[in-house]
This record gives sequence, C-alpha cells and structure tokens, in this order.
Amino acid sequence: MAATLAVALMLTGQAVNGQTDIPAGQTEGPSSTVDDPLQEARSLAASGDTQTAVEKLDQLADGDADEGVKVQARYLKGMVLLGAGDKDSAAEAFQALIADYPALPEPYNNLAAIHAAEGELDRARELLETLVARQPDYAIGYENLGDVYAKLAADAYGRASELAQDPGQLPQKLDLLNQLFGPSN
Repeated sequence: MAATLAVALMLTGQAVNGQTDIPAGQTEGPSSTVDDPLQEARSLAASGDTQTAVEKLDQLADGDADEGVKVQARYLKGMVLLGAGDKDSAAEAFQALIADYPALPEPYNNLAAIHAAEGELDRARELLETLVARQPDYAIGYENLGDVYAKLAADAYGRASELAQDPGQLPQKLDLLNQLFGPSN
C-alpha cells in the first residue's frame, strides 16, 4: 500500500505541478487581469470554493471563448476537481479531454496518476505508454512511466521472493526498489 501511494504521489506531484502551459496565478498572454475567467477560477479554487470555480470553468468551456481557452478551462476543471479530492470527476474530465484532444499529453499524465493512486498500475502504464507514443518528447511522461514500471517490478519481485525456495538476488533487487518507494505491500 505504501509503495502504491508513493508512486501515486510521485505521479500526482508531476501531474499537479506545472502541467498547464500557464503558471498558476497567470493567464495566457502578456496582460493578466482580475476579470480573466481562468484566473478567477484559480482564485476561487485556491480559496476552497471548488463548486463556484467548476461552475465558472464550465461556463467558459461552454461559452464563446476561443478553442484554446475552452481547452484550458476544461483542463483546469480537472485539476481543480483533483485538488479538491474528487478523483472520479477529475478522471471523467481528463478522459473527456483525451477523447476530444488525443494529442494533449497532460490529460493522459493526470489520468494515469489517478489510476496509480487507486492501485490500478496496469491502466496507468497503458495511459503513459500511449502518451509517450503520441508525444515522444514529453519527459514527464517517461519519468512517470519509469515510476510505474519500477513499482510493477517491485510487486513482481516481492511476489517472487514469497514463492522462491532460493531467493537469489531478489532481496537486493527489492532493497533497491524499496529505496525509491518504501517496502512493497
């Protein structure tokens, strides 16, 4: 359990930090105003008013803003929901973005983080493999895929050590992976 949580936290940390092309507290373009709907939604979410933030983002995504702003609003909605602990709704938001914009890497990464946090490492792996196949220059995707592979390896080595008559090199391999994630469940 601790190892799965460690992977999830690593992935989630990558997912939550720096995944929008716009730094938190700023809007796209040179001028940032308080009237900017993305900034307003960020502020509402930061103050704990998730519901109003999500409503503002839905209005923006469904309104007559340009396509780029609509996509950013939908992505930010997923991040706000994830930050509020609503993993199911965040997963739905990221899945919808993947369906509509399969070339965007961030929704794959964040959806993989959600699955990893739930212990669904095979699904996380699938999403990250798809991500790096579509975006071969997306370093965070490779890093997170490596984390998932390492956790899957730790789980396999742990099971092998339970079954093996002669553990051979398994204890050393597990020790190396445990340095990354803590003891295997």
